Amino acid sequence: MPEEHRAEFDDLLEEARFTYRLRDERGIFSDIWASGIVRRAVVAGGRRLAARGRIQDPEHFVDADFEEMKALRRKLAERG
Repeated sequence: MPEEHRAEFDDLLEEARFTYRLRDERGIFSDIWASGIVRRAVVAGGRRLAARGRIQDPEHFVDADFEEMKALRRKLAERG
């Protein structure tokens, strides 16, 4: 690192170290919370499917991948 750029580099490095911590905390405070909301919505969909006999347990819908979820919902909509 050329000496004439050292001070600017040190400032940018300090800022990067500070904001990197925020990125790691985002997963705890944002992503995990949102995952809980999505899970509740998926279980609610599972209850509808279970009520119509499409699956045995509403919790099973959580284990479906996105394509399986779409297919089950589409079949549910077709049958009313």
